[in-house]
Order: sequence, then structure tokens, then C-alpha cells
Amino acid sequence: MVIDYFDTSAILANGRLLDKESYVSHFVVSELEEIKNSSSKDEQIKANARAATRALIANPQCRTYNLDLQKIERIRKSRKWLPDNMDGRIIAEAILLQKMTGASICFWTADYNMKLFAEAEDFYINFVSQECILNKEPWCGWGKYYPSTDEMASLYSNPQINTLGAKTNEYCTIFEGSDLKDILRWDGNSYNKLNYRSFKSALGSKVEPRNTEQKMLFDLLQNRNVPIKLCLGRFGSGKSYLMLAHALNLIQKGEFDRIVFVKNNIQVKDTKDLGALPGEEIDKLMPWLKQIEDHVGFMTFDDMLQQGVIEPAHLGYIRGRDIKNSIIFCDEVENMTRQHIQLLIGRVSSRSELWLAGDLKQTDSINFEKNSGIQALINGLAGDPLFGMVKLLKSERSAVAALADKLD
Repeated sequence: MVIDYFDTSAILANGRLLDKESYVSHFVVSELEEIKNSSSKDEQIKANARAATRALIANPQCRTYNLDLQKIERIRKSRKWLPDNMDGRIIAEAILLQKMTGASICFWTADYNMKLFAEAEDFYINFVSQECILNKEPWCGWGKYYPSTDEMASLYSNPQINTLGAKTNEYCTIFEGSDLKDILRWDGNSYNKLNYRSFKSALGSKVEPRNTEQKMLFDLLQNRNVPIKLCLGRFGSGKSYLMLAHALNLIQKGEFDRIVFVKNNIQVKDTKDLGALPGEEIDKLMPWLKQIEDHVGFMTFDDMLQQGVIEPAHLGYIRGRDIKNSIIFCDEVENMTRQHIQLLIGRVSSRSELWLAGDLKQTDSINFEKNSGIQALINGLAGDPLFGMVKLLKSERSAVAALADKLD
């Protein structure tokens, strides 16, 4: 038998480790509490500590035992290389656990010194990348929850109580063990089941969700009470197609007049500029509109332009506009700054909505990494009743497109 044993640094680096069966020292739990309440720690580290604590409470597969403190201290003192601090006691507790259970210890850490201490005990080692500590997406619009029996009962008998501690407009995937039992959304007042419909696109094909995350996106896009919507997703996850299909469907139903399509016309990183493009404004924007044409076809796209169903807009010319009864659809928002997102939010007028799609992995300039509009949007509006987001995880375009992530 092998026991996965996590130290504090591993959990802070990657809270998703707590989705699996594991052992967490009560010393680690104490450190997480200290970090959460610290006035000197980085806010992101504190957020990671809060998320880790919630995951520990939610996942029954994570075990925490209060082993004999005197035995732990004797073991620590018997290893002269172990320091008289939390690190030394965490290692000593792992040694005691191994002796008590007869199991092998797989020690997870993101701390190089702890790795050396664990190696001295011949533990199996899993060294976690420190990159995850600077978690660039602290909230993805949904979370995994493993409620206890009492919490599950309360969730359905008293849906107006925020049993899971979710943010407003957060989607909660409810698990029993490894089985997905339900998906609920906390709207700020109560937990609600998803309320969405599949539909026929403007071209006649059926549009329906293919996975759990897409179901949540359908629910968000069909919710008129949330006017600012963000969808993040990898290559081929369907974010742009599903948002465009929903937007055209709503226009067809008469709920909006048009799509104002906005992109920051940034060239792909490390490619050569073709120089000035000929023609009027619409001609210059055409290379960035090809993705819409890919989805609806050339003839249909040309008709939509002529009829004003789709209005291309250059980000640089949008300041001062008052856009009414429209869906302002912004794609590739990974290439927008905080100021760009502020500018776009300020254009939303009566009966309009702002829909944004992007992927932080496809950022084309270090300027957008240092001043990320996506980051600012999530950090500033997560939990606001007028904002919702869903991150898509799975590529649905093709088996070939899914291979792109393997090159990371």
C-alpha cells in the first residue's frame, strides 16, 4: 500500500491534488489556517490556502489524523537534520504514519528542502511545479464539491442557504465519490438546477452541449439576468462557436438586434507583419472576421454583414459609443488589457450584453500577460451578480486539434 502524503507547499502549488485519495497532516491544516489569516502573505497565496481548505472539507477521501505529538517530537529529535519547526514535524509525522500503517509514503512537495528531507527517509517523491503557485486563474466559474450526507440533505431541502459557500453565479458540480450527481448554480439567493435548451442554429443544424462544462455554458448564455459573460477554453473547446451560435439564435428570436463583433487586431506572436491592408475599414478587418465565416459559411456571412446582423468594430474606435440592444461579442480577449475590458464594459447600454471568449495560453504579447484583462475581470467581478463565467476543459473540434495541448 502507498499513502499519498501532501505538505503545505504541494497543496498551495496545486489544489487539484486534493481531488484524490490522500493524507494531509494536521500540521499542514494549521499552516493553511495561518496563511489564510496572515496580513503579510501574498493575496494569491491566501486565496490558494482558502481554496485548499474548502477542498479538504469537501473531499471525504482526504484523511487527516491527530497522531501522538510526543512520538512525532521524539522522531524529529532522533533525526538531527530535521529542523525544530513545522517542516521537521511534517516529515516526522510521515515517518510515524509509515511505521503505524506499514505502508510506503509518497511524499508530495513543492519545496526543495522538504524534498531533500523526504529523500533521506527513502520516501517516494512527487515534486510539484512551483509555477502553479502563481495560479493565473483563481476562479473558473465552477467548482467540484463533495458534500457530506448532511450537507447534501440541506442543499436540496434548504436551497436558499449557501451550504457550499459558492460565489454568486458559480456552478457547483456535486460529486459522491467519483460520480457526478448534479450541477447547481448559486444565484446569490438559492441553488438552482441548470435551465437551458438545445436549439437549431441559423443554418439548421442542432446545437447541443457535448460535455459537462458546455452544459454550464449553455445555462449561462441563456440567462438574461447575467449581462457580462466570460468563457475560457483551450483550442477547439467550442467557446467561440457556441457563443456565436447562441448570439445568432437570440437575434433570430428577436431578443437582440445585432452582434457587435470586437477583436483587438493583434498579430500572432512571432509572425511577420504583412504591412498596411488595402481598402475601407471593413476590408481591413476581414482577416480577423474569417473565424465567423468558418462557422456560418461565406454566403451567409456576407448576407449578415449586408443586413447589419453582424457589425465588425475595431477596438481602437469603440470609445464613446453607446451600444443598445446588442450582443457585444469579443473574441481572443487574452490579447486585451484591463483598460480594454473597462472600455468595453462601459459601452454596454440598455438591453445589451457583453460576451467575452479567450484562452490565456494563446496570449500573443508579454504586455497582455503583465496587464491581463481576463485576470482583472475575474479578480474584480467574480461573485458579482451581473457577471458569470465558465471555463471549458475538453477539446471537441477533432482528435487532431486536441493534440495541440501535448506540445506545451
